[in-house]
Amino acid sequence: MLRLERPYLFVIFSEPERLIRPGAARRSRLKYFFINHGKTPATLLSVNVRLQEAPDYPLRLNMPGIKHIYEVIEPGAQSSGDVAYVEGAENGTVFATRAATRLIFHGAVTYSDATGAVHTDGFCFRPNTNAASFRIEGGAEYNYRKTERPNTPS
Repeated sequence: MLRLERPYLFVIFSEPERLIRPGAARRSRLKYFFINHGKTPATLLSVNVRLQEAPDYPLRLNMPGIKHIYEVIEPGAQSSGDVAYVEGAENGTVFATRAATRLIFHGAVTYSDATGAVHTDGFCFRPNTNAASFRIEGGAEYNYRKTERPNTPS
C-alpha cells in the first residue's frame, strides 16, 4: 500500500536548445526540474547533479555539489528547477549532432514523504543528437530507487 501512495520524482528537462545554440558569450547548460508522479506530496531534501562531456566510468557525483533544498512538490506538480552547466566547457561551446551524445547528465535526488520515509533516486541520461530528447543511460547502477523507512515503535 505504501508504494502505491508514495511520491515518485522524475527528472524532466527544459531549454535543451541551450546545449546546441548557447550563444558566443554563454556556457552550455541544461535546465531541469523534478515532477511528482506519485499520489502524495514529496518534500525535496537534496539534489546532486553533474553534466559532463565524455566522463570516465564509473561516474562519480561531486560531494560538494550537493544542494540542500526544502521544497514541497504536490502530486502532478514540478519543482522550481535548477540549471546544470557542462563541466569544463568554454563559453560558446555547441553540443549539436554527435557532440550532444557525448554528454552525460547524472545525479541523485533525495526526498521524504508523509510517513517520514526518505527516498533517494539516482538517474543518468544521455541526449540524442539534437539534444531534443534524452535516453536513460548506465543501467541499474545509476538509475535506482532506495527507501529508508523510519523505525516505528512496536
